[in-house]
This record gives sequence, structure tokens and C-alpha cells, in this order.
Amino acid sequence: LNELEMSSEVSHTASTTCRFVHFNTPLATTQKFCSNKIKTSLYTWWNAPFKLTYEEVRKLANLYFLCVSGLQVVPSISNTNSVPTTLPAVLLVMGFSMALKLSEDRARRRADKIANDSACRKCFGNEIVEGTWTDVKVGDVLKIHNRESLPADVLLLGGYEPEPAKPRGACHVETKQLDGETNLKGKTVLSLLINLLGSTLEQQLTSLQSLAGYVECEPPNPQTNKFVGTLHVQGQEAVPIGIGNVLLRGSSVRNTEYVLGLVINTGADTKVMQGARKPPLKQSTMDRSINLMMGFIVVTLVCMCTLSSVLKSAWVVDNRDKHWYLELQDSSVNVLIDFLYFLVLLASFVSVTLGVSIQMCKFAIAWFMANSLATYDETCDTSLKVRTAELVDEIGIISHIFSDKTGT
Repeated sequence: LNELEMSSEVSHTASTTCRFVHFNTPLATTQKFCSNKIKTSLYTWWNAPFKLTYEEVRKLANLYFLCVSGLQVVPSISNTNSVPTTLPAVLLVMGFSMALKLSEDRARRRADKIANDSACRKCFGNEIVEGTWTDVKVGDVLKIHNRESLPADVLLLGGYEPEPAKPRGACHVETKQLDGETNLKGKTVLSLLINLLGSTLEQQLTSLQSLAGYVECEPPNPQTNKFVGTLHVQGQEAVPIGIGNVLLRGSSVRNTEYVLGLVINTGADTKVMQGARKPPLKQSTMDRSINLMMGFIVVTLVCMCTLSSVLKSAWVVDNRDKHWYLELQDSSVNVLIDFLYFLVLLASFVSVTLGVSIQMCKFAIAWFMANSLATYDETCDTSLKVRTAELVDEIGIISHIFSDKTGT
């Protein structure tokens, strides 16, 4: 065991280039890796107000009316007795859009909880203990049954053998959640482990208790078609590990009663989560078009206000002496005030209800899509799920079609 302890000391200095996973060694209880709990929701209680406000202010219409509401408070240019009359309408529009996004994020949080609370089986000695995916840690040995999903990236240790006298150490996995492929992929147990663990569940669990060593492998990365590692077992020669010996999170076991696996990566370190990018702030084609049209309308409005303020200034110059009782004054400051006054006066040139009308239409479209019988599958009792109502208007807007030889 001294050799294993010495090699593990190297792991602390080489942790940036490779990962060391110990099992049945003194260091197995000291190794620290990330939790297997995942989080795909976008908002929390403390960042939701800031992120949602930023996303709404990105819409030019909302920014425009917020500026108009601010100008309406200024007494010298206000035509509403310093009351921001457009503010309730724009807050209603922004609030409705925020509520939709929070509703969608709640569905993501619910999906995260379902995944984190999914059942799994951990091997402790000769016993199989029920647990949840959140409880899974690096170095644990899991028992995964047929058609069950993998809660983490695991090294295949053994599995059900139809013919115990002639163990094959093989199983199949379905990886459509990873790469979209529906064809099954073959996975094999290392020949060293087949010889050491045996072919029945009782033999495998008993042998695992006396098996000590560690796995030296690549650091977490998103490459689902490649894995580089080495298995070191006490008293045995090191053997290489490839992607054909590893089952990845998100795939599911097929064509075997059960498999046993040593957890290598958990949570954010798994390959599927490494490949998951942070979702960008999405804008549909309609939103971008509306922003473009809003920009054109605002430019037109600025031109109208500029022309009006210039014409008023010219009229003041011509009529200041004639209508002396009006106490007309001509200055560059007055021109700027007149410009802002006309801007507030003509603010209704832009529709304040445009945003909420579009949001209501998107919400209605998403509801009909989710409840339409045309998108319902009776075989598996599954209906269409709209995860982002902001993009429902993108349906039918196809610019490219990518297809490989299998048609996925």
C-alpha cells in the first residue's frame, strides 16, 4: 500500500493535469471533489431582480419609456404636472415579461430537483443501499440496472453475466441524451477486473472489498468521445482505460440486468455538464426587428422634436417684440428645454402597449403549442414542452439544415 500512498502524494501536485480517484485506500476518505448536485436554473432570490431588469432594459421600447417617465417628472418640461403617467404602463409590461421568465425558470428548477432526487444504489460491502443522485461521491461504487440513467461518469467494474462460466464483461448504453444517436454503443469491462471480481453479484461485491488502488485519469473536460486514464490495482500491473470502459452521465444502460461502476466524475465535472454552456440572453428575430424599428421611430421622433424646437425658436425671434406680454426669451438653453418638452409631448408617438401585446401573444402561442393534440404522443403520454416562450415566434424560421449520414 506504500506505493499507492506515494503515488497519491504526487496527485496533489499534479491535480491540474490529471485526476486521482482512490478506492479502498486511506486516501479514499480524504479526497475532495465537487458535489453531484446540478443546477441549470438561471435565477436566484438575490440576482433575479438585477438580471431580469437588465434583460428588460435591453429592449429599446422599455428603455425609451423609462427615459420618458424620468423626463415627465421634471417640472420645466413636464406636461403632466410632474406625474410619470407612462411609468405604470411600462412597469406592467416589464412585470408581465419578468413573471413569464420566472415561471420558465421555476420549471428548470423543478427539473433540477427531479434529477437530483432520482434514486440510485450504492454498494457498501455486501449490501446495496438506496440513495439519491445528490448523495453520489467520487470513489463510490454504484449498481445501475437495465434502462436506468447514469448519475455520474463511472468506470465499468463488472456486470450481469448470463454465462458465469464464460464471463464477457460487456454491456450496451444509449447515448441519445449526449450526442443524439439512438443506436446502442458497446462498453466492456477491463480484462483485469473480470479476472479479479468474478462473474456473479456476490463474488463481485466480496472481491470489491479487498480490491485497493486508484484511477489516474484526465481532468474534467467536455469531450464525450475520448477518455484517457490508467487503473492501478495493488499487486497488479497498471492497465489503460479508454472511452469503451467508461459510462458517462446522461447515458442509460441497455441489454443487461445490471452493471457496477466506480464513480470518477460527479456534478459539474461530468463530461455532459462540462459541455453545457451558460445560456446566453436570448432575443428572437421579432424582438430584434422591433428594436430596429423602434430605433427608426425614435430617430424620427428626435427629428420632429428638433424641427419643432427650431421652428419655435424662430417664431420667438420674430414675435418677441410684438407679443411683449408673453415675456418670450430666446436662448440656447430654451431650445434644449423646448426639445425635451416636445419629446415628452410626443412620447405617445411610440406605442406603450406594443411590448405587453407581443408578450401576451407569445404566452398564448406557447400555451396552444403545449396543449395541442397535434403535438401529443399517446404512446408515452408526452406533450410538447415550451421551455422558452421568448422564442416561440422562431418556429418556422429556418435558415440552415444540418444532417449527418444517420439523419439526426
